[in-house]
This record gives sequence, structure tokens and C-alpha cells, in this order.
Amino acid sequence: DLLAKLCPAPVQVSETKESQDATLSSWTYTYQGTAHDVLWEHITDHSGRNVEFYSPFCSIVQSSGTGKSRCIDELSKEHLVVPMCLAAGPNGFPASDKALYAYFQTSTSDPEVRVEAFLCALFDVLDTTIQSEYDDPSVPLAAWFRHRMTAGQTFLSQNEKRISFYNQVVEKAQTLARKGVVKTVDTPAPGSSQPPSPPRMTFKDCPTAREIVQRLRATCRSKTQSELEEPLVLAFDEAHTLSDEGLTGLSSVIQHLRRSLRAIGKHVFSVFLSTTGKIAQFTAPPDADPSNRVSSRTLSLVPPFTALGWGHLAKVLPLEPTFEQIGFDYQVWLGRPLFGTRYVNLAVDPRMDEVMQFATSKILNVREGLPPFLTRDQETAILSHRLPIAFLSWAHAQDERKQVENHMRVCVTVREDFISLATVNSSEPILSEAASNIMSKPSFNAPKALSELLTGFSIHAGNCGELAAMLLVTLARDKVVHAKKQLAHPGFIPVIDFLKSLFASGPVAEGDASIFLAKPSVYNTDSAKDTTLEEAFQDDFLHFNHFIKRGAQGFKFAAKPAAKSAATSAATSSPPTLPTLDRLLGFFLRNAALMGANSQRAFDFITFTCRGYTVRKSAMSIIIYQVKNDSSYSSNAHVYLFDAMDPFKLGIFGPDDNTTIPVIRIVMALAGKVALKCVQTQRKGKFTAYDIWASGLGAATYPIVGDQEQIWGDILRTSQSGWESIYNGQEKAKELKKAMTPSAGDDDASWAWLKTAAGKTADGEEDIVMDVV
Repeated sequence: DLLAKLCPAPVQVSETKESQDATLSSWTYTYQGTAHDVLWEHITDHSGRNVEFYSPFCSIVQSSGTGKSRCIDELSKEHLVVPMCLAAGPNGFPASDKALYAYFQTSTSDPEVRVEAFLCALFDVLDTTIQSEYDDPSVPLAAWFRHRMTAGQTFLSQNEKRISFYNQVVEKAQTLARKGVVKTVDTPAPGSSQPPSPPRMTFKDCPTAREIVQRLRATCRSKTQSELEEPLVLAFDEAHTLSDEGLTGLSSVIQHLRRSLRAIGKHVFSVFLSTTGKIAQFTAPPDADPSNRVSSRTLSLVPPFTALGWGHLAKVLPLEPTFEQIGFDYQVWLGRPLFGTRYVNLAVDPRMDEVMQFATSKILNVREGLPPFLTRDQETAILSHRLPIAFLSWAHAQDERKQVENHMRVCVTVREDFISLATVNSSEPILSEAASNIMSKPSFNAPKALSELLTGFSIHAGNCGELAAMLLVTLARDKVVHAKKQLAHPGFIPVIDFLKSLFASGPVAEGDASIFLAKPSVYNTDSAKDTTLEEAFQDDFLHFNHFIKRGAQGFKFAAKPAAKSAATSAATSSPPTLPTLDRLLGFFLRNAALMGANSQRAFDFITFTCRGYTVRKSAMSIIIYQVKNDSSYSSNAHVYLFDAMDPFKLGIFGPDDNTTIPVIRIVMALAGKVALKCVQTQRKGKFTAYDIWASGLGAATYPIVGDQEQIWGDILRTSQSGWESIYNGQEKAKELKKAMTPSAGDDDASWAWLKTAAGKTADGEEDIVMDVV
């Protein structure tokens, strides 16, 4: 409930000395991406429209480690930004501006007076500082001020000039607050139906904040010898500390700050950031807003900003990468910048273990280690980083917000009602592997956690048992990964080991034979006709630790057209098509399996296989799964279902692909009677396929079910009972949001993380992983 009591910020992850050093060093890692430019577009687009919007401010809503603070810092290199960190203590970076934190925590003065005095003092000290210190117009004012406020900062403290700056601000604000205050009444400005509100108070012998801003702007114009048209940005980092505990709705400090900013007008725009605070602290839904003009819909609030992008630091791959080249050193850069920049700057050994421990603490929102008991929110977070967990509706928006605020779920869009979010378990292999480590502990009961989550009615259960099937496949994969037998390449599991973990190794019903001795139901060469399944996949590997749910139907990846002359371009009606499997390699590269879009025909999910230790198109194939949760699909195999799972007809293989690696097609008839068999039609076709019909959801078919058939049955019973709209905003913002859901769509923005060198493969053929995007 958005009107619930505002709670203190959740616990922050502790930082060792080595961890602090790594965090500080990561801040200097070369910034990549355009989030700061898109944020500036967001600011300028809304700052001048004060007739439509109540106050010139917005919040940045995103989970931890996505680069919110770094985005503001990058923005301050080009535009005048006043950075403020209101953290309570040394629990993060940038360090706290302690004087400001103490000032806003003071409860002895009227919060309205406190806010107005602060703004007057801030603008006055900023004006004085620029007047007295900035004297070289060849250095941009924004860059000069950023350097002044950040140079020499440490994990524990800001630099001396910044400390002195805010000490002056606080001292002046306290002096103003002790002066006589003249209250004023809101009155509409002549000729405007919805003007900026006038100041509610003034201090004796002191101009208003709006008047000081005009003076500041005049100073900036004089000093830079240019017109200053763009707004000054106030950035409040760790802004959750501005909330007043015990109040409902927006805190009084933030409420008065919004009102004062409205009085100042379009020349100052404020941004509120928080890694742990509640979204509603800054932008409550209109119906709960304390402003009558907002609650009556006469005015609107500026939409929160979420488009920080994803995978900007992904490393460029060779055209035919080896397993070693796409291992941990590559995976750590896929997703938010937090883990890669930390990993590369850690001095401890082994770095991988420290990063994985850190990722575990971030998923669970704990200081360190595993708590003795997991909360429902923690269990949801663990499962969400493995399976495509979707929340049902705005009625459960609070649960969804908690996942963003505390457990690393990604917010793509805050909807217009400011209540519900469009969120995803965005693909991030490091977090998924950390979740896998947690799930491997005896204390974590994955099917029980999923069953309880589904019966809580807050997440979408699906209608065909897909979540149950994907959890079976996930647990089978984990059993191989966490077995005592060490893998030659960690995370890359032999196909046969996986299948023996998933399915019973021998016959499960009378008349059945072991699936591992089965021969293909379809074959494309005579030599493949008599090869058993176990023989066919001896050298093949899987690589996945989570699922990416597709939003796009089918597979229609378009290649970027090569440069053409004007005449050639005019004669070409459409760009060439990139063979689908080339881009589908991306799922294998980023350690992911694919779940089909809603209503996807013929299959529900796919895992990708590779023959040998080098990823190339000619070595790739698939295991394709269809799930049935209907008792009419039982122990007798329905051959037509396999016929529909034709990789050529589905567009997974291109029409000219020469498929030498067999396909495995699996139908999981979860509601049927126990059976495990292979279809033995033995007919010639365009590809080779081994077709497995697995019926029932018991230990006889799936040994990993063990003695928990009742719990798995509960999951199945629960299951029986326009995706692109989340990418809203300006075009560049849409692209960054699509990048935050990697591989979910067909366009280049969804695949911006995959970077490859241009050219031909070692054998001279056009066997590419993917065009550079």
C-alpha cells in the first residue's frame, strides 16, 4: 500500500577495505552508454512545461548497481549539476555529505522553513563560489564545478572543498531559519491558468530563492560570456533519508521541497536518486498526492526516469569464441556495470568467489552470508533470477516494487498511474549463478518455494505448466553443475549428463526402452539412422543458468544493411535477412535458455547445444520443449506435436542451413500417466531429430522430483487454474529500455550487448556469430 508507513532504508551490504577500494576504482572505469544524454533529454523536455507539470523534478527508479549515481556524474561533465549525497553513513559510494544529512535530520525547526532556508542558502553559496573562484571561461563551467566537488573524494569522505561548500550552505541556512519569516498565500499569476506557485514564505532581509536563482543565472552568463538557457540540476542521491518516519504519503520535507521548486520555476530541475528507498517516497500516485492540482489531474508529475541501459560494458568477442572466452570473465560484464567494474578492480584472490558472494548478498539484500530462514521476498528473488517470473497486476504492485528496491529486479517503466511497474528478471548471468548457488543448498526447497509463490496469487502461473517444466530443467542442470565431478569448463554441461539428470536412465513403464538407446525418428543422412541418442551427443554441451522470455513472436531477426550507393538503396525494398540461428547463438553466449512469447506456437522453451569447445554456427543445435498440462496427453505419444516442432518451419534454422548436429525434441506431458519413450518412426528428412515423450510428473519419469510429488502436483494444479508497450518514451530511451531486456526482441537494441569483430571465420566462410550492432 503506497499510503503505508514509510520505513527506514533496508539494510545495506557491508564493505570490506578491499571491497571499498574496488568500488572506488570502479568509479574511474571508462563510462560507456548514452543514459546521461537521454536523462538530459528527459529533463529539458519537462523543465520548460511547468504549465503542465506540478514541479520540475523527477526520480530515477531502478534497482541497485545499474549506474544511477554514475549517470548523474557523467551528466555533470556537460551540464551544471549540484551533487548532494544524503546517505546516513559510510555504506556506499559516493560518500555522504554529512553536514547536509545532519541538517535535514534536524527535527527542531519547521520542515517548510528548513527547506526554504536550504534552497536560499544553496543558491547563494553557489553564486558566491562561482563569482569568486571561476575565472577561466575556456574551461566549461559544468566541468569546473564537477571537478571542484569530486576531485580527491574517497569511499569514506568527500573532498575538503565540497565539505567546506556544504558547511557554508548549512550555516547560512540555519541563520536564515532563525530570522523572522513572512508567510504568503498562493495566488494565481495574471494571464495564466496554471502558473508557478509563489513562495509560501520569505525571510527578512533576504531575497526569495527564485530571486537568488535569477542572480545566479546572471553570474553564470557573465562568467561564461554566453547565454545560459539550460536548467541548473540539483541531484539528491540517497534521497530516501529525506522521508519523515511516521508520516503517510509523501514526507513533509519532500512535499515542501516540491512546492518550493515549483515556486522557483523552470530554471532549476531536481532529480531524486535512491538505491534502497521506496519509489513512492518521491512520486506517489496522483490520488494520494498532497497537491490538490495533482490529485484532481489538473497538473501532472514528471514521469520517473528508468532508461539506464544494460550491458554497456559487454566485451567484444571473436567470431568463433571458445568456452574459455565466454566463461566468467565474459559473463561478469553482461548486465549492470556493478559486477564487472568491481571484479576487474578487486585485489583479493580469488576474485570470482568474492564477486559471487557479493552477488548473493545483493539478491538477498543482506550484509553477508545466508540467513537461517529466507523470507518470501527473498525466495521470489532467487527464483526470479532463474525463471521468467511475471507479476499479475497492479494489485500486487507492492511485491513487485520490493523486488526492484531490494532484490535487483529491473524496472523498465513506471506506468502512468505511478502505482504499477513494468519489471523483468533481466538477463544477468552472474546473479543467476549466485541464485543457483543458493538453490543448491539443502535448506532451499525450490519446488516448495515456487508452489507457495504461485498459490500467493501475485505471479502469473501460466496455463500449461511451463514454470514447473522450466524448474525441472533448471534443477537438472544445477545437479550436474554442483556435482562433485568437476566440469572441464565450469557452467558448460555435457548434454548426456543433463539428460540423465533430468530423465530416468532406464525404462519407466512396461514396453518402454531406455531413451538413451533410441535411434532418431527423423534423419538426414544414412550414417545418422542407426546412431543412438547417447552416441549422437557424446561431444555436445549446454550452457544456461536462466531463462529469457521472448516478447517477439517467432524469429525474424533483421541484419543491418551494408552501406549502399543512393541508386542501390533506392532499388532495394528491404534489408537482407540474417540467418536466425546466428543470433540465437547469443543465448548460448550469455548463458541463457529461451522461453517463447505468449501464444508461441509449437514450443514453449529451447536450450542450445554446442559440439566441441568452440561456438560457431556449424556446431550449434537445440533441445526444443513443448509442455502439456492436460490429461488427454498421456502415455501415448502424439507424433503431430513433434512434427510441429520443425526447426526449419519455426524459423530457427534458415532455409539454406546445413544441419549436421541432431536436434532433440521433447514433449513434457506433465498431467499424463507415467511414460518415457522415444518416437521410432525412422523416416528421412531435412534434419536429424531424437523425439522424447515424457509423461507424468513423478520420480519415475523425473528422478529429481524425489519424494516431493505432492508439491510438484500442487504447482501443476495452480498452473491449470501487447509486450512492447513497456518500452515507452523517446526513441533513444526506448532503445536503452530494450537493451535492459537483452534478447527479448528482434531489433538491434535488444542485442546491443553482443559485440563481435567484423570479418570472416578462420576457414574463410561467412560463418558469423552476429553482425556488430
